[in-house]
Amino acid sequence: MTKYEWLTNQHRDTSSSIVGHPALLQYLSIADGEACARTKFELTERMLQPCGPPPPKDDE
Repeated sequence: MTKYEWLTNQHRDTSSSIVGHPALLQYLSIADGEACARTKFELTERMLQPCGPPPPKDDE
């Protein structure tokens, strides 16, 4: 497992945990000053590529 894959999994797990627990989602949305639905949408969208595009692979 590469560092990129590990970080991507960590970010996705954290985002899905926040979305899955309503109290955490509400806490984060209050801290950001946004609606819960907007925060949930942004976290769900961020799960696609949480750490940006993957680095180029070395074919060695």
